[in-house]
Amino acid sequence: MRRFLVVAVLLVSVASLLVYYIPPLRFTVTGRLNGEPRANGMPASFWVHTVRYSDDTDRRIDAANTLVEMGPSTEGAVEAFRSVLADPDPRVRTAAATALGQMATVDQAGEDLIKLLADEDGPVRAAAASSIGQLRPAGRPVLDALLAQAKKDGFVQAKCAAIMALGLYEESAFDAVPALIESLLESDTPNGSPHEAAVFALAKICHNRTPALTPALARTDGRMRVGILKTLASIGPPAANTLPDVLTMTTMSDPMVRLEAAQTQWRIEQKAAGPLSIARQQLQVAQPDRMKRIGTRTKAMYLMGEMGGASMAAVPELIATMNDAEDSSVRMYAAMALGKIGRTPEILNALGTTAKTDKDPDVCWAANETLKQYKVK
Repeated sequence: MRRFLVVAVLLVSVASLLVYYIPPLRFTVTGRLNGEPRANGMPASFWVHTVRYSDDTDRRIDAANTLVEMGPSTEGAVEAFRSVLADPDPRVRTAAATALGQMATVDQAGEDLIKLLADEDGPVRAAAASSIGQLRPAGRPVLDALLAQAKKDGFVQAKCAAIMALGLYEESAFDAVPALIESLLESDTPNGSPHEAAVFALAKICHNRTPALTPALARTDGRMRVGILKTLASIGPPAANTLPDVLTMTTMSDPMVRLEAAQTQWRIEQKAAGPLSIARQQLQVAQPDRMKRIGTRTKAMYLMGEMGGASMAAVPELIATMNDAEDSSVRMYAAMALGKIGRTPEILNALGTTAKTDKDPDVCWAANETLKQYKVK
């Protein structure tokens, strides 16, 4: 009996040591005892511990993603993310900042994320800015921090994230409008476009205050005018009070401004006559600069495609363009535009011919994909 007791005590001791020193086993036991929610077979406390203490960065990031999937009510998750915002590994800081945007409130994480906007690592700043955009409602300090980031950050992803975050605050961020309008002048990069981010933000912020945008149309810079017109187009019918200014832009000499104004007019009014006339004119305009010529023609065809059946009168010109245009990108856009306009025998026959005979495989692909939408083989 004594020997049995000794063996039993030893077994219990070994089991206790295993539970204590092997984290998965320990958390499995304690998690079951505490009734914790589980993910991927392990309780929440295991994932919290992994985020904080694992030596493997990939495992920590996977654990952070798992906690996000488990939801904001998961005990200890927000505290775990806050605790690693100063981690030496920028990937961990990025994962934690991203997770806080989905899990925390502004009271829990607002100040921490604002401090992270000064991080030395660009992706970390971008993640912090994006997360701040999700912590609504927020007061002046948060909006001021985002605006400063939108103006000064030299890392384009962080700049764009801050601009778009301001947009998510909608009219609360109205004071940022002048700075965002200036962002329309910034150049695009392979890693992000402050111009497009500003269009998104301005459309959100000025949805009910569109007159604040029209003075910028008096600026002579074409990129500025295009950005404002894109913004008004994104807003659509609620921007009807700006229509006189938009119509003025349809008479400009810059073909891209004219086309953007025509698209904006279409989005606001849903009347095709004026916009279609401009698109057809610009499709035929000869420009010596090849890249400008391609840009103008593809924009014109994109607008025709957006108007759908209302562009039926332009079908012969589009078929001719698809057949004869020198640049394959122009022929490809013509095929895609025709597919959006309708499925008349004339259109289907032209697409079928192009799909078989065009010398560029990308154009053949575009024609084939359009036909597939109609289930035509």
